[in-house]
Amino acid sequence: MKKLLLILPLVFLLCFTFGCQQAEEVAEEPVVDVESEKQNVEEVIRNFYDATSSFNFQGIRDLCTDDFILFESEQVMNVEDFINFITPFKGATMTYNLEDVKINVEGSVAWMRMRSKAKMTMGEQVMNYEWLESAVLKKQEGMWKIAFYHSTTVEPPEEN
Repeated sequence: MKKLLLILPLVFLLCFTFGCQQAEEVAEEPVVDVESEKQNVEEVIRNFYDATSSFNFQGIRDLCTDDFILFESEQVMNVEDFINFITPFKGATMTYNLEDVKINVEGSVAWMRMRSKAKMTMGEQVMNYEWLESAVLKKQEGMWKIAFYHSTTVEPPEEN
């Protein structure tokens, strides 16, 4: 019994000492400025549009994850498929307007939705488009990248 009484305080001391060390080793999660992250996500989306409208194919690749998927024009595309899809329009002038942009950020994942309007001019031909779009972005090595993009064409109202 005497040995137990001598060992018991030693066990408590060891548990307390190692328990405190483990608590100190647990890293605190960094405080994230959500509004700043939302701005960063929107900047990536705008840069994606800029790269697309200027046919900057490497810029498009750099803004997307390796497993990027796009749903567009009833097709499922990876980044190379998307580049092949827009290549025939090279030389066209495109301008975009993004509206009703809503962004959510949780940790290293962000998702957004918006309305996008575009005007494309090829020679004398002018085409106007409108889409409802959503995207999921992942933060990789400190940079937001587009992992998934979905675009649904908004059909113009029928004329009577």
